[in-house]
Amino acid sequence: MLLMNLLGIRKASFYFIGGVLLWWFILQSGIHATTAGILAALMVPTRPYANKVWFQRKMKNVVDNFEEVNQPNST
Repeated sequence: MLLMNLLGIRKASFYFIGGVLLWWFILQSGIHATTAGILAALMVPTRPYANKVWFQRKMKNVVDNFEEVNQPNST
């Protein structure tokens, strides 16, 4: 899971599978299974998916579209 994080993989399904496998192996080792949850939580990506410029552009488009729809008809 750490390697997936470092490689920039963001799909939740990969982390879910990794978390289940981690939980299973820790459970079978005799260590309390809560430890797997803590370790899995530490491996979740924390960097934002999108950069600021992309996000600002998308939100400007959303606001512009909203304002366009919200305008009263001129006819």
